[in-house]
Amino acid sequence: MRFHSTTSATELLMAILNDLEETHRIAIDVLRAIKEDHRIHSTQESSTSSGPSMRPPSLITPVTVPSIGGRRRGGRRASQ
Repeated sequence: MRFHSTTSATELLMAILNDLEETHRIAIDVLRAIKEDHRIHSTQESSTSSGPSMRPPSLITPVTVPSIGGRRRGGRRASQ
């Protein structure tokens, strides 16, 4: 992108900077809300249960990990 003047380039950079500052403020607000939510849930869990918290089975997602680079067990390539 070419600019015809230093002024237009500076204006664009200032607009980008303002957007970044706003995004930064929003991110900080979100992190504070998450921290507060976590603090509230931690306090509730410790006062209402004696054991570790358990997720309901519906929230547990199984994860499968594919083999790396077509290797079989034992570290040998599939073609060998």
